[in-house]
Amino acid sequence: MLYKIIKDKFFRANRKPIRKVDIFFICQLSETKLRVIKCAHTIARRVEFLEAKTQESSALADKETLSFNLGRILKELDFRGNLLIASLPRAQATCRYLKIPSKIPVEVDQIASLQAPRYLPYQANELITAYQPILIDKDGYTHINLFIAHRDIIEDYIKIFKKLNVKNYSLFLSSIGLLNLYYTVNPQINSSAILIDIDTDQAEIAIVDKDNFFFSRSFKVSRNLPGWENIIAGEISKTRNAYLKDTSYKDAEKIVIFGSPDNFQGLSEIVKQQTIIPVEVFPYWQRLSFPQALLNQVSGPSGSYANLVGLGLKSIPESLSLLPPGIRSQKRNSIKAREKLRMVYFLSCIVIIFALGILKNIDNKARFLGYIKAELSNVEKDARSIGELQERIEFVEKSHQKKPSALDILYELHQIIPAEVVLTSFSYDDSGQIVLRGQTPQMNNVFEFVTQLEKSAVFRGFEIKVKYASNKKSTLGELIDFEIGGAKK
Repeated sequence: MLYKIIKDKFFRANRKPIRKVDIFFICQLSETKLRVIKCAHTIARRVEFLEAKTQESSALADKETLSFNLGRILKELDFRGNLLIASLPRAQATCRYLKIPSKIPVEVDQIASLQAPRYLPYQANELITAYQPILIDKDGYTHINLFIAHRDIIEDYIKIFKKLNVKNYSLFLSSIGLLNLYYTVNPQINSSAILIDIDTDQAEIAIVDKDNFFFSRSFKVSRNLPGWENIIAGEISKTRNAYLKDTSYKDAEKIVIFGSPDNFQGLSEIVKQQTIIPVEVFPYWQRLSFPQALLNQVSGPSGSYANLVGLGLKSIPESLSLLPPGIRSQKRNSIKAREKLRMVYFLSCIVIIFALGILKNIDNKARFLGYIKAELSNVEKDARSIGELQERIEFVEKSHQKKPSALDILYELHQIIPAEVVLTSFSYDDSGQIVLRGQTPQMNNVFEFVTQLEKSAVFRGFEIKVKYASNKKSTLGELIDFEIGGAKK
């Protein structure tokens, strides 16, 4: 009996209360509005939307005001360090459908990042990218939808979150929310669609198919303007034509307008006439759980909550996050560490139960329990550093073992080649043999090029030699024809 009392007291003291729900929040900071929705994952892993707050403002460019308003709303909604998912308005980013000449994820990621400055006039280190892989074709090309945002925009969000002491946050493009909303509430649908989300002063168009997000655009529009329906219909046609040109994919089978039929019936008729595609006005809230007060907000004419609701309906891979790579890596490591600690705690509890069951003497039980607690404390400390140590070891091993890829070599050549040198041929075989052929007006340029190759970190493991360099007459005058070889040392 005494043993049973001690065991019951121990487990009552160490047992964490069971959480009936897991609360999280979704927010969006647009040019004229600040919206926050409070949500919950129930025990059955269903999502319930609890309440929402909206702040109208004409001074959202003022980060201090924005931070103050967001903090006030979160406090009113009883925010307690929960997960905060931010929806980045489509107008604050750009998207491009690309075909990457590789099917290796690491190379796809590198090439995609290097492609970003082609679409926004900034250096690669000033941009943050994420992408959704769509398919790999028969030629080995990976088709992706690349998301690009300027680093300053993302840093503004991070500064606001830090100022409010929000530590657990994510940031995803609003179009991902529209994709999630459409296919989550319509799980039976397996076809492509053009999704239209119309807010008070902004509209977003996203083209999706089978849980993949192919193309999107955002544009300003006011429903107070005469002929606004024709403006939106025209933008749908522009988006559809650009999508078909860029992707060469099949045409959308349906147009879906998120909202109430009472508000968009006229728009539906005009779009149907101009596009000759079936059009549906979709009141999505009828298939989800909303309290009456929130239902009035979501279904009302004051603005759209569609992308926020979609971001809350299911978990989104961190690979689609537009947070900087360093923060994404920290989040992954944090998740791994928590999983390891949970496993350690679980195994330790088993050991404690077994020990208490076999020990006969009460004094021995007390001493043994103290010993187990001390050991558990030591194990937890060790577990925190396991992930970090393992990553360091893997990084060092990869640094020593990895040979440069063709992508690494091409990028380095682009960085170091003298302006007067033109490469006409490049080869790099599996044995590590490099051959560079080119032309230049002066012999000195050849030797300068060799010097730069020898200094380069990428070519440090190669023995660089000039195989030949000879004069050659051309329409441009006399040129030096040369060949440089490089073999692994």
